[in-house]
Amino acid sequence: MLVIVTRRIGDVLLATPLLRSLKAAWPDTAVDALVFEGTQHVITANPDVRRVHTIPQRPALPAHLALLLRLARRYDVALSLVPGDRPTFYAYLAGRWRAGLLLPTRKERWKRRFLDRWLVFDERDTHTVTMHLALAEALGIPSQARFPSPGAGRDARQVDALLAGDGGLPLAVLHPFPSFAYKMWHAGGWIGTAQWLAGRGYRVVLSGGPDAAELEYVRELARRMPPAVINAQESSHWAGRAASSPAPRYT
Repeated sequence: MLVIVTRRIGDVLLATPLLRSLKAAWPDTAVDALVFEGTQHVITANPDVRRVHTIPQRPALPAHLALLLRLARRYDVALSLVPGDRPTFYAYLAGRWRAGLLLPTRKERWKRRFLDRWLVFDERDTHTVTMHLALAEALGIPSQARFPSPGAGRDARQVDALLAGDGGLPLAVLHPFPSFAYKMWHAGGWIGTAQWLAGRGYRVVLSGGPDAAELEYVRELARRMPPAVINAQESSHWAGRAASSPAPRYT
């Protein structure tokens, strides 16, 4: 099976409950994903995924042709989680049976002929995870609305080191620095959220990327949050808790 989610890193992350549902229903099935370059790291350690194909957001013709040749009719089932032209065509090309999310407009109606089953893409009133899991229902399998943690390897060791001594507390991960400025929330909102979560017994972890401005922004937020909040970007935290482990690289 191939799951196509050529969008932002958050959309790839929100596809993991569908990936879990597919693998839980058919444990002997190989489940692959197709994502944009730069977003693949969020699922490379996912135990439900066999292989992650990547394509640039604006691929040159040779790279695009190479991908199309690599995918052509290689899958029994292909699912497109994005209503765009390219992901719909990728699903048509890759799968012998195809399903996907599409906008219910007359302008987009032509894409329906490329899919054996289509469902409404509703970004306004329906949560992304719920939309994805509707495809599981279309396949007649139970929905698994959960996110698996890395089962083994370096990522799992780093997570274990990061959360050492947490006593099994529930975990909340906050990613406060978006790729686009229009998505930026105010600092007070993040600080208040961390205080609310910590006050209710959650272990709060801040995640982010390596950009200097992002590092400083998250560092300043961490200073104003409860002391128990973990800034996963700070190498000093890792040096103190996992001196023998390589430094983490969050994306």
